[in-house]
Amino acid sequence: MPGETSRFLNDPTLLEAFNEIGIARFSKAWTPDCIGLSHGQYLVDSDISVLFDPDEYDELDDYDKEVISRPTNHFKLATPHQVKIFYTTQSILLEALWGQNLECYGIDHKGSKTSIPREVWRDFSGEYEIVIADSSLHFKNKNPEVNWQIRIDLDTLAKLKGITEQVRKLENRKLAAKKNPKGGLEPNYKWDFIIKLYVEIKQTEPTDTPNRKCAKLVQDRLKNMGWDQSQIPDYDYITKRYREKYNKNN
Repeated sequence: MPGETSRFLNDPTLLEAFNEIGIARFSKAWTPDCIGLSHGQYLVDSDISVLFDPDEYDELDDYDKEVISRPTNHFKLATPHQVKIFYTTQSILLEALWGQNLECYGIDHKGSKTSIPREVWRDFSGEYEIVIADSSLHFKNKNPEVNWQIRIDLDTLAKLKGITEQVRKLENRKLAAKKNPKGGLEPNYKWDFIIKLYVEIKQTEPTDTPNRKCAKLVQDRLKNMGWDQSQIPDYDYITKRYREKYNKNN
């Protein structure tokens, strides 16, 4: 049905889902050219180089290595970073599909929607071939001509992205805590308001009032305004921020 076919276009392809999950997992460290490790027709039609995992490259015979190394060819060895982010993202994607936390369907050569066997995502038989670069699924043993295009449900992809982002942020906090055992990542304090309040209090107090006392008065004022303790910096931190902002120009 034409209406049903057009609806397919609203759901992301497997490749689009791969990229979105990769961004959620690695943020600014994500490099979409890692898809070169998925060898498909898409790479032939794009400017992305076909990449080889160095570990797999070592298993090739001398002739294949010579062909790959020719300057005229579109082949490169993947960097350790490309290998890491490709296989990590692929693992997240396939595990979510296997666990049915990420819903999907296939589109056959007639344009009809069809369900994808769950065992595809953990295939050890070699019967199936998943090519992420082409968003395609091949049935190698049964019928090599069969080629389904894989589409991903938009709503379940959004949920998976949210979970993946949370995992990344949690890991970042743990890493920051190791570097700074006293506090990990700095809380997102509302410094503009806090420093403005500090200046107002300092102007109303006697000129010989210590900075630390002014900072404690700021803390008391914020508590009286209903601020949570987690939103209020330590008084030494408040005075430090004040000096950084004003004393350089005084």
